[in-house]
Amino acid sequence: SSVIKNMSADGLRLETKVRDIKEGSILELKLDLCGANNPVHAKGKVIWVKQLSLEDDAPYDMGIELTEIEEDNKNTFLKFLCDMIYNLPKETRNV
Repeated sequence: SSVIKNMSADGLRLETKVRDIKEGSILELKLDLCGANNPVHAKGKVIWVKQLSLEDDAPYDMGIELTEIEEDNKNTFLKFLCDMIYNLPKETRNV
């Protein structure tokens, strides 16, 4: 179980306690998105991994490039992204 910290149509950054995932790993993802009836199933490639502090039990940040989203889930994923961007305050949107 991990927490998504940042998301775009191309990838995501997540925080995790999992220690044994390395750069280049391919992950099967199940994304539980707010407001979605079903989770989005996707695959992604780990681009970078960084431990958040020097403490032994510190979580890791991980950058994942999305390489595949199941066909049935693409509309759910894109609707979530559009809703998220639409609801951002105007001053934080990249225009």
